Amino acid sequence: MFCRSMRRIFLICILVFLSTLLYQKAIYANNIVYSQNELNQHSCIKDDGSYAKNEWVERKYEDGVSHWKYFNRFGFLVEGFFEVNGKMYYYGGPNSISMNSYVSGGRYYADESGALRSSKDGNYVKPFSSKKLISDVEGLPNKIEYIYSSDYQLLSERIINKENGDKTLFQHQYEYDQNGNLIKSKTILGDSQLLYTVEYTYDGRDVIKQEYKDASANIRLVRLLHYNYDKYNVKKYGGNAVDCDEWLRADGSSIVKYIDKKFYSGSLQDAYDEWENFIKDTCPEDSFVYALKHRSLPGF
Repeated sequence: MFCRSMRRIFLICILVFLSTLLYQKAIYANNIVYSQNELNQHSCIKDDGSYAKNEWVERKYEDGVSHWKYFNRFGFLVEGFFEVNGKMYYYGGPNSISMNSYVSGGRYYADESGALRSSKDGNYVKPFSSKKLISDVEGLPNKIEYIYSSDYQLLSERIINKENGDKTLFQHQYEYDQNGNLIKSKTILGDSQLLYTVEYTYDGRDVIKQEYKDASANIRLVRLLHYNYDKYNVKKYGGNAVDCDEWLRADGSSIVKYIDKKFYSGSLQDAYDEWENFIKDTCPEDSFVYALKHRSLPGF
């Protein structure tokens, strides 16, 4: 009897150990940083200077509340619905996966670990077979279709008008390099009319140049970025390490230069005016995309 009990205890210990391997979580300093691209891809710099990859990261607050995030094989934060070791989770931002709450309009319940169930006391949700998700809020005229890669990187988002036969109003398409960095985004009217593209140049993980091009691939605007991690102590506190942000016209003349969180030359109004001209030249003024974009200057 004693031996049988010891074997049972031993097996339980083994199962607990294996479960911790399958559900690894780690605690690092408050060092979440984000890339200056259209998707603001978030990364976590670990205490040893490397990036968290294929792992959970906990950020524990003074009140004892823990926030959890998961980073994919490229080291970028996974958002929306995603699978880890056969269980589904949901990250809707800004701080943590959902836990002890309903998500997706009450369709699923995230338990104390964040794993999704069919209801509060229901079974675990099976991994989604499709990487296409629809955000459809009752009462709103439009819905959004999201398509993800196998690494849960957003490949496209499409704005669809429900009141006009599910007509595509506009869409964004995204391309990545072998390191998972966003290198190009396309803004498309309807199903196929290219309006403009944004191309990103990197130094490591830092976006150092953004080129805004019209449908004919002519450069119209350029944004240059410089970073200073030591100055802002980002590796300790996390956040944004940009210490110089400059917008240029196609001819190389400066529109606005922002250094050390102060305007060095030009003004915010100058930048908005140039951006609005770019959107007017590339997007039909009667389109939904024009209404959405013409006053939304990236970075400000």
